[in-house]
Amino acid sequence: FNSTMTNDVNIAYEYNVILCGSPGVGKSSFLNALCNKPINQINVKLELCTKEVTCCTFEADSYAEPRATTYQVNFWGIDSWSEYEVKLSLKQLIQTKNPICLIYCASPDSYANLTRLEWLIEGCIEEDLFCALICTNMWMSIKRSDVINDFKILLTSKENFQQTKEEDGIIYYGDKALITMVNSENYMDEASGINEMACGINELIYGILSSLKDVKLLGWLYTIAENETFWLLMKNRINNLFNKTYEDTIWSLISDITLDLKERHIVLIKKLPVVDEQVPLKPTIEQPGVMMTTTVATTNGNQSVVTKKGFCTLI
Repeated sequence: FNSTMTNDVNIAYEYNVILCGSPGVGKSSFLNALCNKPINQINVKLELCTKEVTCCTFEADSYAEPRATTYQVNFWGIDSWSEYEVKLSLKQLIQTKNPICLIYCASPDSYANLTRLEWLIEGCIEEDLFCALICTNMWMSIKRSDVINDFKILLTSKENFQQTKEEDGIIYYGDKALITMVNSENYMDEASGINEMACGINELIYGILSSLKDVKLLGWLYTIAENETFWLLMKNRINNLFNKTYEDTIWSLISDITLDLKERHIVLIKKLPVVDEQVPLKPTIEQPGVMMTTTVATTNGNQSVVTKKGFCTLI
């Protein structure tokens, strides 16, 4: 069970995610885009390790239960240490925190350390932990395809890791792993004439959500519960996903949180109704994205145009 009652009487449940990647790859921006919450950073020393790990955390309230309860989500980082320290830290985090998944970030200008990444993947395989390999800051360089290829080569080298499908720019390896690329913020480079919008976060959230089961799925729902953009734009796909059959106990847990989110959707839809979108063309890496627009009504009755970017097809 990945949520536990904590010692703090004000916090009912605690959820954990492992987030790794070299400095400067955009992990902070990624967390902000993922959770839509202020993130606090602390350093924590694990019991069996001599070095500290970074823990980024946030608290939020859920109103799905009879009374409002506060839950906490922690993102644990593992720095670049020796193989022994990486594997020991990962094993201890998995065994003591029972994380939802591991997320690894690399950007086109800061290639993945494949040796250390392999240590992490091996640890995930041993402990049956889902991992998401993400190329961040994707608009920074066309070398993003090199990062994706490195990820693919590494995963397919592992026994029983085979690509099962590719959808919305995400490469799936069953319920074991996925690969994708995102840009957490709008990116502009006047010298190169690049002006691209943030993209890929909603698809990534859904990709992880559709890959998890039972209580880890519930934990991921809580992790991204405050991301109103995701719930507004992806609500139909979420409804279809939750039409699947779950065990009664798990379904009751999921229905509690989705009931809370459904109430939030109603408020959002009243505040920001969405008009039918234009159908985007399917872009490629050589043709990074196709512009499309969506007209929405604002609270003061005026109309505004939201421009979005079609997602890249990985090659």
